[in-house]
Amino acid sequence: MAGSNDPKLHLIVDGVPFPPRMVGRVYTFKIPSGARRVIIASRSVVPRDADGTDPRRLGVPLHRIVLKGVGPPPIDIWPDYRGLTEGFHDDEGSHRWTNGRAVVPSELLARLTGEVSIEVHIGTIELKYQRKPLKDKSGRSAQSSCAAARDDDGFRSDIPTV
Repeated sequence: MAGSNDPKLHLIVDGVPFPPRMVGRVYTFKIPSGARRVIIASRSVVPRDADGTDPRRLGVPLHRIVLKGVGPPPIDIWPDYRGLTEGFHDDEGSHRWTNGRAVVPSELLARLTGEVSIEVHIGTIELKYQRKPLKDKSGRSAQSSCAAARDDDGFRSDIPTV
């Protein structure tokens, strides 16, 4: 299957997918206030499967996350933030890899009011992702098993625009 360096980065907010607005390697999302669980979702790959090197499942190299709401100043989250645990690999100094389903710490989301903006800044990607959706443990598409329209890579094309 042909590879792509497009990570298909998007958010899953309380179970609902949100597409980004992209400028370079900055992905910006507008999500409703009160979001409880935000997942930074993307394609992922295990480099060892291709060249025998890294055994980790790698999604995107995260440089920074910026959370903005109404009122308090923006919250900058850098790769060394200790709260980046679920779905994140260890800090590598300039970046921290996700595994394709990284959870934004809920205690930070709870600080925000009003409409929330999330910026996800990623590094250059030299990985080649497979052009097919991830499968869950049962073998079903990780995006969902519903009958929604999908693009040629198996990703939902009916994701709401923001």
